[in-house]
Amino acid sequence: MANICIKPTRLPHPLCINPKNQSSSYAARAENYESREELLMRIFIQWAKRTRSVKQRLIVLGMGAVIFLAFIPLILIGLMTKIDAVLGVRNLLFSRTAVVIGVLLMIIGGIIGMRTVMIQFTQASGTPFPFMPTQRLIINGPFAACRNPMTLGTILAYLGLSLLIGSLTSILTVVILATLLLIYIKRIEEKELELRFGVEYVKYKAATPFLLPNVLTLINKTKQKRRFEN
Repeated sequence: MANICIKPTRLPHPLCINPKNQSSSYAARAENYESREELLMRIFIQWAKRTRSVKQRLIVLGMGAVIFLAFIPLILIGLMTKIDAVLGVRNLLFSRTAVVIGVLLMIIGGIIGMRTVMIQFTQASGTPFPFMPTQRLIINGPFAACRNPMTLGTILAYLGLSLLIGSLTSILTVVILATLLLIYIKRIEEKELELRFGVEYVKYKAATPFLLPNVLTLINKTKQKRRFEN
């Protein structure tokens, strides 16, 4: 059999690659990523603009109530306390201060949450959930104090429950989940709101805190509203 000689293929050295080709490749990837992000955002906006009936919104609120008022609290009370016991984490149950603060946070968070849901349902034909959002921008009520009152109320209520049951694992879980939720709102939901409501939301965003209300600003707004009404 005749010997076959195969010449080795020489690969270009990384330093010899044309930087223009590299930059164009990176630019193409970035453009492709942006086009995908824009496409997903357009689909989300089209979905958000759909009008839902009262019955559909009530069904979604009922499902949300089961999840957020029953399922999640049961996990925090049952599972997290057991994890505390396994890890040998000190329980805060016998701290009177923790109990008092926990009850207050639950009451405040519950009031904020209920008020927010009522306004979203009655004034803007929507719900607190991203897949069935409000159909118009709300800037009154709790939304005059911060841009995300539902998130604020939920965090306060779950932190209060965690303090009430004295579970350090539960507190840590709430903090981690709240952080992830805030990142989602900041990076995705606010972009969608800017595209859907335009300049109106941009002005509202510039004048209203993201999560923690500015007490002095809120007092001034209340005074101005009373003067205008009088």
